[in-house]
Amino acid sequence: MSDVFIGYDGGQFFRTYLYSYNGSLYCLIPDQDNFSTPTAIRMYMSTNGGATWTALSSTLSAQESFNVSGPPVLIGTKLYIYYAVNATSANGLAYFDFTTNTFTSVTTTGNLSYFSLPCMAGAVATQLYIADAEHGLNGIQISQYSSNAFSAIGQLNPAGSYVYYQLQILILGSSGVLHVFYAAAATETSSGDLGYANVVSGSLSAGTIIYTGFLDQEAAFGGNSTGPAIQIGSNIYFSFYDAINKQVKMVAFNDSASPTFTVSVIDPSFTITKASFFPTGYWTNLLASYGSTLYCFYVNTNYQQVSGDGNLYYRTSTNNGSTWSARQTLTQHLDPIQGTPFAIWLPEAVQYVGTPGTVPKVSYLQALADSSSLYGQGRFFFGVASESARNYVLS
Repeated sequence: MSDVFIGYDGGQFFRTYLYSYNGSLYCLIPDQDNFSTPTAIRMYMSTNGGATWTALSSTLSAQESFNVSGPPVLIGTKLYIYYAVNATSANGLAYFDFTTNTFTSVTTTGNLSYFSLPCMAGAVATQLYIADAEHGLNGIQISQYSSNAFSAIGQLNPAGSYVYYQLQILILGSSGVLHVFYAAAATETSSGDLGYANVVSGSLSAGTIIYTGFLDQEAAFGGNSTGPAIQIGSNIYFSFYDAINKQVKMVAFNDSASPTFTVSVIDPSFTITKASFFPTGYWTNLLASYGSTLYCFYVNTNYQQVSGDGNLYYRTSTNNGSTWSARQTLTQHLDPIQGTPFAIWLPEAVQYVGTPGTVPKVSYLQALADSSSLYGQGRFFFGVASESARNYVLS
């Protein structure tokens, strides 16, 4: 089986943009690489397992990919998206309906301050939570959408020896507790620790450090060495790359207002070359749950290093991470034109809409443009359960 080219999706943050509904595949492309020039937020659809893709009609446009929520919030068959409408920082809320293949804008009031790399979480459309960079304060703004209006809840500002906070994960547990994880650093180029705070009954707690030595460099600018968090029963899990010990690890905690955190090892020996900028392990791994099996997908390409063997590795666990299988190679990405192994990053797992899926489907970004310039930082899809396919450009 081979991978299939979908299109550029910005590749920012830990976004989950791949979906499966009613036998079709979907990929949200929030913005082409035009930076300050607003472009349409597109949803691409494939009815043949990823062999060809078609852009669906859209009336939404974002200022740039940095200003689109990642991940969006899936509630039933509607995917809610928070985004910057224009350069004046007006905020927009919309949803994509998988049953009709259409986008709809939601009328809102109120406006939040400047936001960058926003995340959104929620369980019902009438109560959504948003976290993003707090402009000028190097902290994190926590806000909400309720009763058709945006409003601020509070801010996590650097304290003690820390000067910079960088949002890592936002997840609303089934208990109703909003869990917030962030990297904390003393300088722009120092290593970072992992901090945690939560929102309970509308009140934001003080931040606390739960893991030291979380990132090895450029913590303030780095974004994520984690994948998105997932909840199984009353526990929540996410993976990250430990650059100090060169290991892929997992954080597990109970979904409560006073959680207990446990860090365990997924891969005990996995080397990623240190990048010239951003933390080692940035955009390299994620957890996914299919049926009763927990998967960890990971790659050895680091941001701006653009080196690596092009392999998408994985391990599996049938006991929620207590033990893991040996490392396996799911596929090796070959450049569509050159036919040689090409560095990849940002693995993503397809999220099933409605009926939970039991078979993993994943994708990733090609890490830089090839010599032909036809394929740059584009997203490729690998259908683990689909039939063999060749590479195709968007139709």
